[in-house]
Amino acid sequence: MNFQARLDALKNAIAADLPARLTAAGLADFEEYIADTPRLTDKRQLAVFQGSGIIEIDREEYEVLVHATLPRIEVPTGYLGAIVDSIRSINPTVVGMQTLVSVEYRPLYSGAPPEGGFGSYIEHSLIYIKEFDDCD
Repeated sequence: MNFQARLDALKNAIAADLPARLTAAGLADFEEYIADTPRLTDKRQLAVFQGSGIIEIDREEYEVLVHATLPRIEVPTGYLGAIVDSIRSINPTVVGMQTLVSVEYRPLYSGAPPEGGFGSYIEHSLIYIKEFDDCD
């Protein structure tokens, strides 16, 4: 599975799962789900894009970054939980891997961005691994 196919598959899986979680939490859904680097926007956007990757003799490690743009939302706590729960519910085989080994949260900015208004930007780093057997 090539990198873009992995990103598209994960984006589609999150876009299918996350809206119901957000609705249940009383939160608005994202207006855009993209499999690309985040774009400057005033819309609620969830971007899934390539992080780093390592292919070793016995395994592959693959990082995916999930970036949430939340304009006009100062405290994104509910979004954090819903995004993590959604990510954790998705089978790693969706991205051609065996195990999701970590989800790391990175607050990028919360408060008044330089362009005015206020909002939050959240990034999650997902680390997947796939162990190779003797046939790989």
